[in-house]
Amino acid sequence: MDDTVILRAENLKKVYDIGDGKKIAALDAISFELHKGEILGIIGSNGAGKSTLLKVLSRITGLTSGEITYTGTLTSIIDIGTGFHPDLSGRENVLLSTGLLNPSNKLPTARYQQIVAFSGLSEFMEMPVKQYSSGMYLRLAFSIAFHTAIDILLLDEVIAVGDNTFRKKCYDKIRELKQQGVGIILVSHNMETIIEFSDRCLFLNNGKVIQNGEPFSVVERYLNWGNLRKDKDSLRSVFTDDQITDTITYYTDLTQLNLEFVSFTQFEICAKNGYSNQLYVDQEIQITLNCVLHTDNSSLEIGYYITNLNNVRIFIDSYALRENYTCPICKKGGYLIRCTIPKNLLNLGLYNLGVMISKNKSLVLEIETAASFKIIDYKTNTGSKNLNCAVRPQLDWEITENQSEGR
Repeated sequence: MDDTVILRAENLKKVYDIGDGKKIAALDAISFELHKGEILGIIGSNGAGKSTLLKVLSRITGLTSGEITYTGTLTSIIDIGTGFHPDLSGRENVLLSTGLLNPSNKLPTARYQQIVAFSGLSEFMEMPVKQYSSGMYLRLAFSIAFHTAIDILLLDEVIAVGDNTFRKKCYDKIRELKQQGVGIILVSHNMETIIEFSDRCLFLNNGKVIQNGEPFSVVERYLNWGNLRKDKDSLRSVFTDDQITDTITYYTDLTQLNLEFVSFTQFEICAKNGYSNQLYVDQEIQITLNCVLHTDNSSLEIGYYITNLNNVRIFIDSYALRENYTCPICKKGGYLIRCTIPKNLLNLGLYNLGVMISKNKSLVLEIETAASFKIIDYKTNTGSKNLNCAVRPQLDWEITENQSEGR
């Protein structure tokens, strides 16, 4: 093992006997390395093998075959209450977990007080931890882990629990540990967190590594798989192509919708120049919809919304939201509807487009993920986020020299 590798997993396999002579492989030929100061993100759907992997790395669960080697001290927070004695108080668990308990039971005040202060549980340290809420459990567990000498830290989604203030403290501490050379494995369903924190990412499915690489491209592949997994042919392509090159992916064919009052003949997302499906941050994006209204005296309203990796709506709009709205589509015939997203609005990254179809201002159909598209950097042709935000408009700035302040 070279100097920078602090954990190596080689051909890990974990098989469970599920009865009636049947077996299931929770892990199948998993291999990877973790380096000093590296954060490795692990993603995958429920049952993909993420938690099992952390448990075998922590020696909580035994391997069927394979080898794990690491150097230094490994600490894991993968289950609420793991490592705590439920009948002991918070104070006693801190002392036992950190090895600070001494025969005279005197408190080593400096380090103990740091742990208590970080947790924010000073009023509850004499209470048995079995009476703690899940959030209190995790506060204490994180506080102990963050104030103990460690070389490797394993985190399984638990960082998502707790209030925003404490979560920010944890994120800041993770950055600090990384700078100190601690290797961290982070399991999360929050794709923004994975992209922001991870140096590298593993995508697991059915106990196998589907992709190991740069976080954004791995997350993109995972999200494409999530949207396409009902389609076996598409699913197969996601699992065999090394890279996803399409910046626009359609999940719903609007031309096949069976709506009585309207039909659609075209649905397209492209750069406004009209000839490229490469969407750059400094280009306008045009959404084109051709339709035929089949009835008179019925208005058609179309709305779009954009969501990020965590399905949070960034913005929503429709021509029907304008003040003093009068519908321009209210009689039989063909119509072309174009919507333009301004350039320099969306940051680099992957986004989903939702479509709302209304009749006489009443919602008829909502398609949460009609398509997805990737905004890339025209200089590097990559979609990796260098700024952790969804929008980054170019605001108007004014800078003038102030002579009086310079004296």
